[in-house]
Parts: sequence; C-alpha cells; structure tokens
Amino acid sequence: MKTNITRDKVGIELYVSQYRDEQLEIVAYFDNNGENPTWANGNASHSIKWRGNLVPVDGKTFNRHYVVPGDISKIVMCTFTSLGIFMGIIFLLINTSRRKEKAIKITSPTLNNFIAIGCILLYSSVYVWSVEHSDLADMAIATLCYIQYICVVMGFNLCMGALFMKTYRVHTIFRATFKAIKVDLHDNDLICWIVAIIALDAVIISLWLALDKLYVVEFGLTPQFDSEDPDQEIYNIQVIRKCKSGYQPAFFSALAVTKLIMLTFGVFLAWKTRNVTIAALNDSKYIAASVYTIAVVVTLLLPSLVMTANDVDTQFLCYASAIIIVITTVLLLVFLPKMVILWKHRTGTTLNTSILASSLSTGTSISSDQCPNLHMLDLQLAAKTEELQHVLSQLTGYSGAADVNYRQRSVQC
Repeated sequence: MKTNITRDKVGIELYVSQYRDEQLEIVAYFDNNGENPTWANGNASHSIKWRGNLVPVDGKTFNRHYVVPGDISKIVMCTFTSLGIFMGIIFLLINTSRRKEKAIKITSPTLNNFIAIGCILLYSSVYVWSVEHSDLADMAIATLCYIQYICVVMGFNLCMGALFMKTYRVHTIFRATFKAIKVDLHDNDLICWIVAIIALDAVIISLWLALDKLYVVEFGLTPQFDSEDPDQEIYNIQVIRKCKSGYQPAFFSALAVTKLIMLTFGVFLAWKTRNVTIAALNDSKYIAASVYTIAVVVTLLLPSLVMTANDVDTQFLCYASAIIIVITTVLLLVFLPKMVILWKHRTGTTLNTSILASSLSTGTSISSDQCPNLHMLDLQLAAKTEELQHVLSQLTGYSGAADVNYRQRSVQC
C-alpha cells in the first residue's frame, strides 16, 4: 500500500519477486487496482526463470489408457483363426457337393454340415474378442459380449450336438438290429433334438437379456509413474473394460450345466458304440478324442483366465489358442477320416461296410473250441444279411445302396 508524507493512502503497489541466485528479484509490477502487470523483461516467459527452462506443474497428472489386446497377438491369432475357418468351409463344400456319394452319404452329410457350421461359429468368437473397442461406447461393448456368448454357445451346440446325434443313431440302429427290431431314425429326427438343445440355451440367454442386462465396468490398475519426463509428474493408469451383470454367474452356470450334460452323453455314446466296426459310421473314438481334448484344454484355460485377469493380451492369447486347438482338432477328427474314405472310394478301394458278429455292449465272442456248431452261426449271420441291408439303407438314405458283407470270426461264448 502506498502512502504520502502525511500517511494518507494514495494507492496500492503490488509486485512479484522471485528468489534467484540467493536473492530476491522483482519480475513484475501491478497498477493501483492490482491489475495489468508490468513485466520486468517485457513478458512473463522472459521475466520469470525456471530451472531447466521448464515450468513446474502444480500437481500430479493421471492419464487413463484403455487396455486392448496387442496388435501382434491379434494378427497371429486371427491368422490361425482364418485358416481354421477356411478349412471348415472347404470341408463344408466337399461334404455338400459329394453328399450323394456312398462314402459321404452313409456318414449323415446333413449332420456333418452342422458340425462344420458350429466350428466356424466358434472360430468367429475369436474375431469378436479381437475387435478394437477402446473408442466404443458401453452399449457397443455389451453388444459384442452378447455376440461372443452366442457364437460360443450355439457353435458348441451345433458342433458337438450333431456329432453326438450321429453316434446316437448308430447306437440305436445297431442295438435294434441285434434285437431283430426294425427302427427308422432319420436326419430330421436327430435335427429336432439339436434344435431342442439350441432352444433351451436360447431360452436361458433370452431370460438373461430380459432380467439382467449386461453393463460395462472399468477396472483401473495401479498407476505407473512416467519416468521419461519426471518433472511433469505424469502417472499412466491402464483401464480394463469388461462386461458384467448381477446374475452373470447364475446364467453362466446354467449354460455350463447343459454343456456338461452334453459331454457326459457323448462319452456314454462313445462307450456304447466302441465295438461297431464300420469305420465310415463309427465316430466313437473321435468323440472320445474330442471330449478328451476339450477337457484338457478347459482344465488349463479356466485357471489361466483367472490368473491373467489383469492382463488383457495374455487372456486373449489363452482364449484364442484354446478355441483354435480344440476346434481344429474336432474338425480334423470328424472330417479327415471321411475325406480319406472318400478318396479311397473314388480310387476304387472297396468301402468297408462289413459288420462283424460282435456284441454292441459287451464285445464278447464265441470260441470254436467251446461252440462246435460254427456252421450254424454262419447260417445265422447269413440270415441277418437282409436285415443289415435294411439298416445300412436307412443310414445311406435309399434302399439297396449298401453292400453288407459278413465274415467269420472266432468268439467266446
């Protein structure tokens, strides 16, 4: 405050000083109203000097970054996924174009198509996860989560459901044959069961949508100090966005139970049809291998996803690798043997549709030492030829199309 000689207030004098070189230096003056500063060197940047010529910050700065899978991971996994989808499409086209040929027709080509389509849907879920969503709205991210769930659930139902239904038909027809019972079990009957399984999961997902919609939550990881520019006091926070809902564990459990029941049913069918000797029809060993692959991969995948909850890139790699390994294995186990049979059949090799005198459930046989009247057994096998022709005609879809051969084997009573 400025005063005159009589101590009367005549104005206000304000100035700004900076401590430099162990002394105070005035860098700016203000007018009587405390406005319109006059800088010592013309402007603030020249009048005020800072260490290192950097203006100090007034506090910490937190920068948020949405975490997404790395570009290299997405490129590698999507490349393998594309190869898998291409392989599935090739198998689908061959199965459709050659569906009238005996080697394919006897293996239920319609159900084979379901398996291929289911595998393609499961592959597609990898693409959905890899979508760049750092700039997407919460509603768009929730929609992607729903699409991924639907691809996984419906793909599994089509793939494994069709494979199990094929084996169920083999089991039913051959069991009825050995009991001298005629049975008609067509593709449409089996497709109805697959549709029923899909409808059950559709009801579960619809209830989920109606009662408990997904929303997006954000998880901020520990702030990391940016050491490249320490004077700016910048901290980077990685933010993970995930889909969540209040009853998500309950609905996930309901879907998981249906899949567990399907796998259990598949193991049962694989066991019951283990002694059917028609290579073109018997998928039991392939079902067993598929179930084993699924069990091993899922056992390793679930703990990995839990342990890498804060590592989006590693989670994506684990999930994509599991899908690629399992689905590629199923595709090769289901279609590759059929392609080999088709190739042999087209090159003139006789398609093996012979049925041995074996028990469907026990696999016991009759020894010549214990059963002297083997000639009677041969006559009984010959008498079954007409019935077996009917069975194979059911499987191939037209009468008289399959040749049934029987051969003698030594068995135990």
